[in-house]
Amino acid sequence: MFTSLEHKWTKILEESIEEGFQEKSLKVPLAGGSLPLYSLYKIIEKPMYIIPYAQPDEANHAPNENLMVEWFEKGVKTSIILLRRLAKEEIEK
Repeated sequence: MFTSLEHKWTKILEESIEEGFQEKSLKVPLAGGSLPLYSLYKIIEKPMYIIPYAQPDEANHAPNENLMVEWFEKGVKTSIILLRRLAKEEIEK
C-alpha cells in the first residue's frame, strides 16, 4: 500500500497542515513504523496518510517523551481543518 504524493488529497492535506500549524509542511513519502494501516486500508480502500503532530524533540517512546500543549492544539486545529476540507471534497465530487 502506497499513497502517491500526486493524489488529490495530498494537496488538501498539505494546505490544512500549513493553515493549522502556520508553517510549511514536510512530505516524507515513506517512513518506518508498525502501524496497522494496511488492515484499515483493506476495509475502507481510501488513501492513507500519517500526520505527526508532536514537536521534533518529543522523544517518542522514551522515558522523557513529551508533547507541548501548543503543538497539541495546532494538531487539533489541523484535524478540524482537514476533515472539513475532505468532507467538502467528497460532497462536491
